[in-house]
Order: sequence, then C-alpha cells, then structure tokens
Amino acid sequence: MRKRNIVLFLFCTPLTILSFFLIWFFFLRYALWQKVTIDFGTFKVPREWVVTHRKDVIYITGKSIYEGRYKIYLIGVEWGRIYGEYRHELFENAELIRHGRGVIYSNSAIYRRKLFNIDGIEKEKYVIVFSFLSDPPIYFFAWDNLLDEDTIIKITRSFNPRSP
Repeated sequence: MRKRNIVLFLFCTPLTILSFFLIWFFFLRYALWQKVTIDFGTFKVPREWVVTHRKDVIYITGKSIYEGRYKIYLIGVEWGRIYGEYRHELFENAELIRHGRGVIYSNSAIYRRKLFNIDGIEKEKYVIVFSFLSDPPIYFFAWDNLLDEDTIIKITRSFNPRSP
C-alpha cells in the first residue's frame, strides 16, 4: 500500500505541475490585461493603462490624455500619419534613420527597433506593426521609452487578427 502511494505521488505531482503551467500559459498570462480593438483585430495591454481612440490615433497612456501631462506607452497610427499628408504632430520633427532588428510572428505582427533623429538627437524606439490582409497596417511606437522588450514581445504576440 505504501509503495502504491509513493508511485501515485511520483506520477501525479509532475502532472499537476504541468497542468498548472499549461493553464497559466494558455489562459492566465493575459488575465490582467485588457483587449484593445483595431479595425482588423485585437491585441492586449495591461489593464491599468488607458486606451484612447482620437482622430485616427490610438493613445495608450498611463492616464487619460484629457488630464494634462501623461506618458505615452504606445501611440498607434497608420503609415500616412507618420510620413504622409496627414502627419501627426508627434512625428513632425522625427526622421527615420534606419530599421533595426525585428521579429515577425505568425499572427502577422512584427516588432522591431528603429532609429530616429528627433529634434537633432538620435533615439531608438520600439515599433510594433499589426497588419492583416489588405488593410493598411497600424504602427505602434513606444515613444516615451517606458517599455522593456519583454512587454513589447508580449503585446506583439497577443495580436489576434479578425478573420474576413
């Protein structure tokens, strides 16, 4: 009887640990994150961040953009708002110098570093690109450099494109 209990314990303990890991990996790793909807899909960011859609720009900040001074975790725009006719004021004094290394995921999401000349100073920024089929991609810039690479990767991997 004692031998049987030891065998059950040795068999069940790794299965229990594996089960908890799988539950965390597939269900709980984004449990405290909120879903952000864009034209062609969704992605997730931490729940305490404030998401504001305003004039074709998505601001993801620490507090509401209407409350005054706020830090920008991410700012999302279509390509034309960066270099086109409808250029956003944030990019008026920014010139892209070069693309850095990047990663493309199977969910059509990309993250990479880009080097900008901003007001005469070279600054490296993380950029997340969400695209799907023929929709114009949306670029999210970690403009205030408040995010580490692990958070950028987690946001990028959370993208779920909407099926046509």
